[in-house]
Amino acid sequence: MSHLILVPLDGSGFSESALRAALTIARRDDALLEIVSVHEDPIMLVHEFVQLPSDGWFERYLQEVAERVRGEAGIAVHATVLKGSPAEAIQNHAAARGVDLVVMATHGRGPMSRFWLGSTADGLIRRSTIPILLLRPCEAGPETKQDFHPRRVLVPLDGSDESEAILTHAVALAGNGETEFDLLRVYPYPRDYASSYLPHTVQVNADVLERGRTAAAEYVEEKAATLIERGIPATGHVVTDREPAAGILHFAEQYGADLIAMSTHGRGGVSRLVLGSVTDKVIRGAQIPTLVYHPHDV
Repeated sequence: MSHLILVPLDGSGFSESALRAALTIARRDDALLEIVSVHEDPIMLVHEFVQLPSDGWFERYLQEVAERVRGEAGIAVHATVLKGSPAEAIQNHAAARGVDLVVMATHGRGPMSRFWLGSTADGLIRRSTIPILLLRPCEAGPETKQDFHPRRVLVPLDGSDESEAILTHAVALAGNGETEFDLLRVYPYPRDYASSYLPHTVQVNADVLERGRTAAAEYVEEKAATLIERGIPATGHVVTDREPAAGILHFAEQYGADLIAMSTHGRGGVSRLVLGSVTDKVIRGAQIPTLVYHPHDV
């Protein structure tokens, strides 16, 4: 359950597309909502051609958004202008305020669009100890508003405590016992233990793969059973793919997932499934919301 939700904005309709999802969660959890923008020090932009908004622009913009949200949704919204490097300023503010969830679009095109073309989201993912819900603005345009009612959540796991840390946050974000959870282990094709040119070794390599898949299946089924005991619908799955991120994205499309939830780091036998580059590929390739969490404390 979220008690304080933070939504970073950059002045664009793209960034504001995250507001509807944040409002949906805030109403459901009776949480507070805070919107922030970051006024970067002009000294930090000295080597870039950037036309900065006029003095007072940040305050006026956030107040206008806050008033609009209050009028349309009838929910209290706090507005804060931060200063400094965007990712660092947002992370420090979120930690100081005890934020439970950050909700943000993956990019924007406002007066400070340079902040949001991947750099701020990437910086937060690497710094933050707070779950981050990333939303890709709809192709229909930045004005399109997105509700947030996940019915099928895909959770990639790698066998480590770090990868499993996302489960608590994913279950809390789903907010009901009707959402189905697909726990996925992407098992990579192992390197051949013997030359595939020798007929009798083909079976050896096949046996190694099958043993690995069997162990992976037992693992995800055990984790699914733990959720089922809590009244949460869950199923374990194993797929084999040379490219973990591609396997995750293909599964999400095939099974109709509407949210992918994953830790950004893991330490299991195939920890590369959720290490850095794979998470990054999933975020950039997913056409659905992605919940990410850096499990520092695990």
